[in-house]
Amino acid sequence: MNTFRRTIAFLTHPFIVLHILFFIQLAIFLWTVIHPYTIEPQGSTYLYLRGHLVYTSYIRQAKDGAWSLFMSHTTRPMHSIYTPMFFVALGKIAAIFNIDPPVIYMASRIFASYALFLAVYWLVKVIIPKKLYSKTLHISAILFILALEPGPFLTDLGWNPMLWKPAIFSYYPQVAVQRHFGLPHHTMGEAVGLLFLGLFFLFLSKPTLSRLWLLFVTGIAGTLILPPYFTILGIVVFIPWILYAITDKSFRKMVIPLLVSGLAVGGTAFFVYHEISKGYPYKWTNLDEKRWVANADVLINYLSSLILYVPFISLLWISILRLWRSFDANLRRLISVATSWIIIPPILVPVSSLPWFPMANFRLMDGYNYVPAGILAALGVSY
Repeated sequence: MNTFRRTIAFLTHPFIVLHILFFIQLAIFLWTVIHPYTIEPQGSTYLYLRGHLVYTSYIRQAKDGAWSLFMSHTTRPMHSIYTPMFFVALGKIAAIFNIDPPVIYMASRIFASYALFLAVYWLVKVIIPKKLYSKTLHISAILFILALEPGPFLTDLGWNPMLWKPAIFSYYPQVAVQRHFGLPHHTMGEAVGLLFLGLFFLFLSKPTLSRLWLLFVTGIAGTLILPPYFTILGIVVFIPWILYAITDKSFRKMVIPLLVSGLAVGGTAFFVYHEISKGYPYKWTNLDEKRWVANADVLINYLSSLILYVPFISLLWISILRLWRSFDANLRRLISVATSWIIIPPILVPVSSLPWFPMANFRLMDGYNYVPAGILAALGVSY
């Protein structure tokens, strides 16, 4: 009996649950990637990495010795730029260990996914107030963030569930496996962004030089890997957070980490802007992306992706009406920040069409809403 209890206790530890979930999704990912090669007709070849060839080209250029990269899938002249440093790093690793670019690209999708899983595990443990923390709440947040599938596409709802399909934004349907094992720089950028956010929380609770230094480093690294994500964090997380801190009279604690993170992210963003301003096609990418998806489609997809979260988040928001005053300051701050993270992106969609806005509409909500939605849903279950 003691052995059975120890086994159950081991299997239900949040860190073990995280890895069980990761390996289940990894198995599904590998099966869907490898299986097409087993069923291809004789004399035919399954198209490898369709939609990813530009990234394997970046890796190949870096493997051959380049540090600045160009888009090779056009005959038009263009400048090389230094911003795709994630793929430069992969190319240098490929050169050292003599790895074929497509192989290391696929491996980076797995590694980036694992980094995201670990970042989610750590962030949840960091930001949930210690008085409220429990294994059950931690596991609930992990499952809501990493395991709950998006709701069905609202316009396809009908009596036959077999005809339903999941929400999709720019590249992939938002089903869990495809959003976790998608474009590796997107996944890794989100992982670094979550570390950045967690370090900010930690510094406010206990300021140390090491945390400030790590905040600076993750700000630079994350902005180089995925600039839009850190722009999103600034707009939908940190601006509301600052306003909340002003009303809560805790803004003074934020001044130093805001200056350091602003220097890291702002300085790196200026470097990225300088590089992409060199000319075609990078200079016009943002304007081109604004034409990809209609605002109505983005909003429908966004709402569709949150359908399954709504009942649990609603439980939390209902409880807020009677329990808000009893929540401690950290919990109120967490709920406020997570709520703004969900609500503000759709509000900004109409503005995103304007030329001066820094990103296209789908970038505001390209699968990044699951972390705040999962945290709020887990809190809703606990209340």
